[in-house]
Amino acid sequence: MRYIIITICFILAYCAFGAINFYQSKNIEPTVRNLVLYNLYIIPLTFLLNLLVTFTFNKGYKVLGEMLPITIIYLSVGVFSYVIIDYFFFKELPKLNQIIAIFLVLIALIICNLKSQ
Repeated sequence: MRYIIITICFILAYCAFGAINFYQSKNIEPTVRNLVLYNLYIIPLTFLLNLLVTFTFNKGYKVLGEMLPITIIYLSVGVFSYVIIDYFFFKELPKLNQIIAIFLVLIALIICNLKSQ
């Protein structure tokens, strides 16, 4: 259950960061004025998302007593969420290096769980 809560928090943060990037790439014209205003508007949101990530790392470490599983969950959620966001928002199929990264993260999770038992 602890791993699920940590994973959900990281998924929320990564999906929100992905949505911010998607919105910017589709709706914000690349002029200096627009980019400055856009970045000023998203400062509170990115602050809250970074706070969520930091809070999840801190509480996860206190609950689990180890940083390795939390870091692996963080990295795996990052790889999975950006591949999914790219597919749904940008209609991009996963590239070979992304598929390899997914498999490497899964292998790392398995090794991490075997070592902690």
